[in-house]
Amino acid sequence: MNGNLDNFNLEEEIRWDFLVDSKRKRLWKVEMNLLCLLDEFCKENNITYYADYGTLLGAVRHKGFIPWDDDIDVTMTRPDYMRFIELAPSWFKSPYFVQNYYTDHFDNRVTMFTRIIDDRTTMIPKDCNAGPEHHQGVFIDAFPLDPAPAEFPVKEVPDIIKIAMELWMAAASPKTIIEDMIAGKMPVAGMDTIIDILGLPYEDRLRLFEGILLDAYPKFDTIHTFSNIYRHAPMKKEWFASTVLLPFETIMVPAPVGYEEVLTAHYGNYSVPVVTIGHDIEFTDPDRPYTDYVS
Repeated sequence: MNGNLDNFNLEEEIRWDFLVDSKRKRLWKVEMNLLCLLDEFCKENNITYYADYGTLLGAVRHKGFIPWDDDIDVTMTRPDYMRFIELAPSWFKSPYFVQNYYTDHFDNRVTMFTRIIDDRTTMIPKDCNAGPEHHQGVFIDAFPLDPAPAEFPVKEVPDIIKIAMELWMAAASPKTIIEDMIAGKMPVAGMDTIIDILGLPYEDRLRLFEGILLDAYPKFDTIHTFSNIYRHAPMKKEWFASTVLLPFETIMVPAPVGYEEVLTAHYGNYSVPVVTIGHDIEFTDPDRPYTDYVS
């Protein structure tokens, strides 16, 4: 990754009529350092990742962070993501931590994606009630890109995606899928299969969900993060066929070659700014560890 974090200006400034204070700048620098580490890891392991969502929008529209943003988002194709979650936990050493359900059972929210955390800092979500055993430092998010229906709004859902959704519900909300079966809704995967899956440990249910998406990935030309396949227009694989480097503050970040199409799928007219403050974060401190605040 080209660039130098030492040149990043930590002074308070006005950007797009928004006050970016020094604390936010220090938070950004922690996140950019995590991104640089991710870049190093991915290059060593031949894994491709892309700046995405607000980070991609910031790179294109602001050449850095959206002034009112407070995080970094990246995506990877499902095959690369599976290699990432296999290899990254042993590559990132303390004070860094790779957080998902497999590495940190104390937070069931981190299941469909992974966070890379700096344990020397604090970023506590509003809905997090975990204690100090749960890692709550400043993070960046990595999301897998999975098979998605080709049309939007979705009219016909391929059976493989229906089965993946059932496996996800079996992992994340077993009560819901049980209630649906009691009400007479027959799972595409079959009632006996779902009942057997519900008897497995949570981690095994999650692995089945991820495995079916990995197997299905080559069969689709359209993709998205799984949580968004019914909420946003699908993206074409060809938009992610290669990467281009875009300036982001004092570094360069890899963007999908079809980044204009990707941003349009996410946001429509992405050139028009919409101020949205924060990501349901209760408290941040880029200078002190979460263990100073959580007991």
